[in-house]
Amino acid sequence: MNYAKHILLLMLFTLCFSANSQKVNISPNLYLEKLTEHVYVHTSLTELTDWGKFPSNGLVYVNGSEAWLLDTPMDDSLTVKLIDHLEQEMQLKIIGFIPNHFHDDCTAGMDILKKRNIPSYCFYKTSALHTEEPNCDFVFYSDTTFLLGDFPIQIFYPGEAHSPDNIVCYLPKEKVLFGGCMVKSAASKTLGNISDANLEKWPINIKKVIAKYTQAEWVIPGHGEQGDISLLTHTLKLLLE
Repeated sequence: MNYAKHILLLMLFTLCFSANSQKVNISPNLYLEKLTEHVYVHTSLTELTDWGKFPSNGLVYVNGSEAWLLDTPMDDSLTVKLIDHLEQEMQLKIIGFIPNHFHDDCTAGMDILKKRNIPSYCFYKTSALHTEEPNCDFVFYSDTTFLLGDFPIQIFYPGEAHSPDNIVCYLPKEKVLFGGCMVKSAASKTLGNISDANLEKWPINIKKVIAKYTQAEWVIPGHGEQGDISLLTHTLKLLLE
């Protein structure tokens, strides 16, 4: 291969790699990764004494110039950076927020959302358990569907698992399931934080999710890398060990 051809191939490879790169670093501890045409995973890095530095996931679901946010980062400053990026860089209007459960890795930035006039919608158990101010703007009491234009966001409460209130969100147009912390990543060797877990009911209720979402192509855990429905069976395996 002559030198000119080598340089041309290197340039083409670089261009292709850049075109396929779906991850945007918003800050050293926050990035946004495009998963499908309309779905982004936001991942924030937080350091806690008992757990060290770890990633937490949430979703941004986009239709045109509007978006729903699922979970906030665990840090107000990172929530500000995420909202600023969505609003200023991506020119999105966030029309709603849904937390997966009451823990800080889902709800810590709700005060920022309140200041930005972004309405929050919580499962009634999450609203009852989330005792910090501000609390949720709107409460729902059963499985429900929210809309982003004509894109449905289906909410399912399988029962107690990682926490008493953990829901899952399914985006049928994208075949994306946001399982949150009741679903473990493929790299997880333990169940993580089980301080509020129901270890007796978790296996029963993860089986409900497995049975209900056989068509899901993407499954997003609360922490760690996304995968497919094998993350659900991996979680069940951890629970039964």
